[in-house]
Amino acid sequence: MLLLDSIVNHCKLESALNYEDAFITTKSGQRRRKYTTAGWEFCCCWKDGTISWAPLNIMKESHPVEVAEICSITQIRERTCIYLVGEADLKKRETLQSTKSNPITS
Repeated sequence: MLLLDSIVNHCKLESALNYEDAFITTKSGQRRRKYTTAGWEFCCCWKDGTISWAPLNIMKESHPVEVAEICSITQIRERTCIYLVGEADLKKRETLQSTKSNPITS
């Protein structure tokens, strides 16, 4: 497994869902959002010095906090259908950071 140094860029492929197409209408008439990670890739700089493109679905599973940060910074979530990454992962980071700075002692 490669260790991530940073995410340096992102790109939207043609297969990505547009915001206009992000909703479906159910049989009962309700509008529901489609959730997808298809069509997005991140350019990653790895600890060994290599740079490569990785699909969002893989990055979301292996580096959820970093992906959530870059999605928040670049406002990808607001522009697209990527609502599977985000607030929960950023809260995980805050919890981990507070645990590191305030270890439980007995």
